[in-house]
Amino acid sequence: MGKQYTTKFDPGQTVWFMKDNKAVSGVIGRVEILEVKLPQCEWANGNSVRYGFHNECKIENPIYGPNFEMMPESECFATKQELLASL
Repeated sequence: MGKQYTTKFDPGQTVWFMKDNKAVSGVIGRVEILEVKLPQCEWANGNSVRYGFHNECKIENPIYGPNFEMMPESECFATKQELLASL
């Protein structure tokens, strides 16, 4: 069995984040975990978690497909109140 990772949120959950200086909510459509290993940079070792959301823009993203944008886990919050308290 491979490595097991724990994330703050799961696909299907609604989270809050800032977009264009506004607090907005979105339903997580995907979770992406990047394992970073750069021996020459101590600060660049570890895991990075990002969540994917469908957006309203009709812009084709060549990496993630149409109408998808990614948000770092550190910028996602369970409630609007938690988001506003973090600012």
